Amino acid sequence: IRFCNKLNTQVIGGASKLFNYFRNNFDFNEITTYADRRYSNGEFYKKIGFELDHISLPNYFYMGNDIVRLNRINFQKHKLPKILDYFDPELTEWKNMQKNNYDRIWDCGNYVYKYKRENKK
Repeated sequence: IRFCNKLNTQVIGGASKLFNYFRNNFDFNEITTYADRRYSNGEFYKKIGFELDHISLPNYFYMGNDIVRLNRINFQKHKLPKILDYFDPELTEWKNMQKNNYDRIWDCGNYVYKYKRENKK
């Protein structure tokens, strides 16, 4: 799911080698991947053959009193009655979250890259 390597270890061309192995040994038509704009300019994906498809809009997370970033997917409106102390079905997700002392924080969006196989084996 994510590329990583052992701490304090660098494998020159490691990502390219892994991706070449995948391309040669697995059947696929297209791969989509994301580079978080807070941390990356996406050069990693360009170097191994991906093309920039688009830049996604910023996304939001919630923060409660414990200052922990919480994924918005956990707080979809249909889930809120079981999660929140106070829930009003007439209010939006955001208004319900505010009434329960949550705030939103926003990220910078993602670079969305695609790799399309030219010729299948």
